[in-house]
Amino acid sequence: MIIPILLTVPFPFTPVFTLNDNLTGPGIAWPSQLWVPMGGFTAPGTVISSYYTWGPDPIIPPTDSSYIWDIPFPFIPMLWGCTPTYVEPFQRALWSNFSNSTLTPQRDILGFNEPDHPQQALCTPQDAATVWREVLEPLRYQGYRLGSPAVTSGETGRQWMKDWYDACQGACNPDFLALHWYDLVPQNFIEHIQYYHDTYNLPVWVTEYAPQNISVFNPATNEYDGQATYIEV
Repeated sequence: MIIPILLTVPFPFTPVFTLNDNLTGPGIAWPSQLWVPMGGFTAPGTVISSYYTWGPDPIIPPTDSSYIWDIPFPFIPMLWGCTPTYVEPFQRALWSNFSNSTLTPQRDILGFNEPDHPQQALCTPQDAATVWREVLEPLRYQGYRLGSPAVTSGETGRQWMKDWYDACQGACNPDFLALHWYDLVPQNFIEHIQYYHDTYNLPVWVTEYAPQNISVFNPATNEYDGQATYIEV
């Protein structure tokens, strides 16, 4: 298993690695409104094999682009939030087969983005359970593979996830856990992953990761490796 690391590139955004179902390498989290050619990520020695955009739509180039259009990686859609503002565009994208994008071989879809955070999706566990049952859970029977809501890495996230599973009453069945982690201490990251795997007994994707504490903007100086068979990437 390779622990994902923060990627630094000379573009006006900060991508973070996500995971892929082939176990061949990490993917990129890429804001959909920022388009540049992705060919640079296919250079010899790179291991990137998928990308997501925090939404249901793939990267679309400008209509006046002079570049030859090619996305070299499969796309992973996300249902970002629980309200109609996010559910309706997701459903439209689903009906259009996500703009006919190439998806991952197991047709992975990511769930709500930090639903416990007031500046992110901010869904109650009950609302999230309702939307999951109505919108996402049926997709499992259509051949899609679902990632759990991706909560924040603190106690609030742990409690939200527990309350969500309780509200689901057995009707929400993610195929893997999508986790976020921002902190300074490598051991905290390892314990964070271990807690969720031990509690829910599901494979793990780390869909946002940075060795820093965003509250104080201190970079991490420790580098570390980990070995755990249940971490898919």
